[in-house]
Amino acid sequence: MTASSPGKGTTVLVGSTVDVNVSTGPKQVSVPGVVGQPYENAAGQLKGAGFNVSRTDVANAAPVDQVVAQSPGGGATAAKGSTVTLSVSTGPQMVEVPSVTGNDVATAKQRIQQAGLSVSVIEQDVTDPTQDGLVLAQSPTHGKLQQGSTVTITVGKLITVTQPPTTDTTTTQATTTVATTPAANTTPTTPTTTPTTPITTPAATTATTTTTTPATTPTTPTTP
Repeated sequence: MTASSPGKGTTVLVGSTVDVNVSTGPKQVSVPGVVGQPYENAAGQLKGAGFNVSRTDVANAAPVDQVVAQSPGGGATAAKGSTVTLSVSTGPQMVEVPSVTGNDVATAKQRIQQAGLSVSVIEQDVTDPTQDGLVLAQSPTHGKLQQGSTVTITVGKLITVTQPPTTDTTTTQATTTVATTPAANTTPTTPTTTPTTPITTPAATTATTTTTTPATTPTTPTTP
């Protein structure tokens, strides 16, 4: 009660009416949403709306000093003068990569996620039943990663290999018979040389004929 009418100490008749004012509590106001803002900006905005601010530092992949969460959340109503808690990033945390090679896929996933890392699964065909569902390899195999980074695991997946039907094959070896004919007897041949008599042909005689024309003597007529 914050007030009354008649006021405190006043004498009234029995059965009279007394008016009283009862408080409904602090005024409810909307909480500004400040996630993603630098801490200084976020705190100033909340204080300007009539709230107190509490800071909690957390490892996160967000940039250092950035607000990554708030409580109560943006848009909620809260009493003026109440406290809003802000979670502020201190940067990514480095975590150890667990070795899961040889684990079954469910166990490997659980261990990696518990370390604050994500998991990517690649299946690889195997014919050995003992490798079915087991982690055959991982990348990276060891060391530290930023929280939230991904570890890739290769998991065996059993496949059935169908053998082709076996056909009996008979191989026949071919035999080649070569007939050999004895070489005919060879009688040595003695070359015969016939003497050659040279033939002399008489030289041809060339006849030369000379024709002489007799001289003509002029005839003088005789005068009687």
